[in-house]
Amino acid sequence: MSIVKNSAHSISRDLIHVSIDNDALDALIARIQANNSKPTPWNDWQSHYKGVNKVNYIFALDALNFCFWPKPGFEYDNLAGNLKALMERDPNILSPNSIAAMTDEFIQQEIFQDASFPLINERCRLLREIGEQTIKCYAGDFNNILNSCQNSSEKLVEIITAIFPGFRDSCVYRGRQAFFYKRAQILVADLYASGAYEFNDIEKITMFPDYRVPQLLNTYGVLKYSQKLQNKIDSKILIQVGSEMEVEIRAATVKACDIISSRLDRIPIEVDHLLWQMGELSLNTLKEHHRTLTIFY
Repeated sequence: MSIVKNSAHSISRDLIHVSIDNDALDALIARIQANNSKPTPWNDWQSHYKGVNKVNYIFALDALNFCFWPKPGFEYDNLAGNLKALMERDPNILSPNSIAAMTDEFIQQEIFQDASFPLINERCRLLREIGEQTIKCYAGDFNNILNSCQNSSEKLVEIITAIFPGFRDSCVYRGRQAFFYKRAQILVADLYASGAYEFNDIEKITMFPDYRVPQLLNTYGVLKYSQKLQNKIDSKILIQVGSEMEVEIRAATVKACDIISSRLDRIPIEVDHLLWQMGELSLNTLKEHHRTLTIFY
């Protein structure tokens, strides 16, 4: 069992603020089966870059792939598309050496097009960090990181979280450490889904606990929240990163998606992509999502 799955399932045995409704879960699974729902393949997304040095693009993308909700009108597609435009202009622009030297002004204007974008200073730091650390530890080439993981998705997550502090998505829940590693896992999944790298254990990667998938699961009644938590979410009150409420939402989301994965006989990352895309396509009809300011998702 992966470290993320182990954390999520352990926490899910002691939930206080969140529960999983099995009847609603059955109904959602039946809906997916009836519609034969499948996610759009990575390479079919218009906003994704598929050219030379695609590995550089994916590392940069997932260094910055978090917390879009505070900026209405700027979503994942905008980030992916802006990075794609940079790569089409200069295929070497997202190499470790290039991003390690990027100024705040360049990142703000060329990638986010807004110097006041939420958490912008952290985004600049995190992008440069993956460049600097790859230069220091892997001779300035993201491909060297891949070559060291021996086609193991689990090993690559270990390497990424070891060398890039900004990917260490963990916390302490009721006295024990919990691991979610959303961006590290989605980096691995993007490499796999894009065809940039092959893994022999991709099934060990869990879904990527963010705010969109639990929003969808709450809308469908799969995730049930305590009245206190539901009121906070409905009122758009910030939920503190690492709090019991936030950790339980993320853990229960992983657990629910693992059940869906098992029942549908699909790998967890495919389930994540499907549910995330379902959420993105129905934003106007979803309940509110939980709001946590964080660099992790």
